[in-house]
Amino acid sequence: LHPFYARREERVVASWMTRDDREHAMADNVDYVGRVIDRVRQDHQTRLTLVFSGFSQGGAMAYRSAVHYRADGLIILAADVPADVIARQRVPLPPILIGRGVKDSWYTETRQAADVVALAGLGAPVEACVFEGAHEWTDEFRAAAAAMLRRVQ
Repeated sequence: LHPFYARREERVVASWMTRDDREHAMADNVDYVGRVIDRVRQDHQTRLTLVFSGFSQGGAMAYRSAVHYRADGLIILAADVPADVIARQRVPLPPILIGRGVKDSWYTETRQAADVVALAGLGAPVEACVFEGAHEWTDEFRAAAAAMLRRVQ
């Protein structure tokens, strides 16, 4: 995400990355995630368990974070694996839960199957969750995510 001022207002809003300065924005976002992790661990007593989660466009950032920082799990809903993640894997990927609604017209069965194959090729353990629904969080996916969180804690 990048912040900017809304037109004719002083209100700050944010938007997703575009193709302009994309590499810089991705690196900046990954660096930001690392600083947040460090700050939270510095300021709060936490467990070392770390799980990234992302929905739709936010899934790309969760994937990117997981290839830069050691994580115990990755929960992804309705988001494909970015090509740069496949090309630039720096640390072993953790167990991954990938969810998809059967009525999702964007993250389709074909896309999910391709992601499972690509991630398995990187040695990542992948669990697919397919549920009744569309491009949305459902109780069924929340239950699958909760089960994964219990396994990795």
